[in-house]
Amino acid sequence: MFLFIDESGNDRREAPYEILAGTAVSERDLWNLVQAVQSLELEIFGVRLGDVGVELKGKKLLKRKTFRHAGRMEPLGRETRRVLCAEFLQKGRREFLGGPVEPRRSEEFAAYGQAALDFVRRVYSLCGDYRVKVFASIVNPAAYHPRTLLCPFGFDYSHSTD
Repeated sequence: MFLFIDESGNDRREAPYEILAGTAVSERDLWNLVQAVQSLELEIFGVRLGDVGVELKGKKLLKRKTFRHAGRMEPLGRETRRVLCAEFLQKGRREFLGGPVEPRRSEEFAAYGQAALDFVRRVYSLCGDYRVKVFASIVNPAAYHPRTLLCPFGFDYSHSTD
């Protein structure tokens, strides 16, 4: 099994809780899952997100404005949505690389919002297909945080990130 772990809210600023979450996937399924997600990116967005500077994170894909943009118009056809979404993302990449500001059309915002929501739904489905296990813990930030943690393998993690 491969285990991927991430934390959130441990900066003790805006988040009401600290989250430790992880996913586990079998070695035999991992590469197939990665390839399926990459294919899905092309199918839905028309580009690989990493190629246009978009990090594949739920926090970025599921912002409140994503839902607002998705609801701006009736659901677009898959091909129309893919073309509009790719142009939307490529405009952002060109601007990031120093190009001039390129106006976005309402249809492009809607296409991106609808694509992002469809992508997330379908990634969840892929996770089921590839038997991904998910777990999480929620910790009150006021909970006791020991300054020294000892790993069972004898490593001393005396540093603190507080």
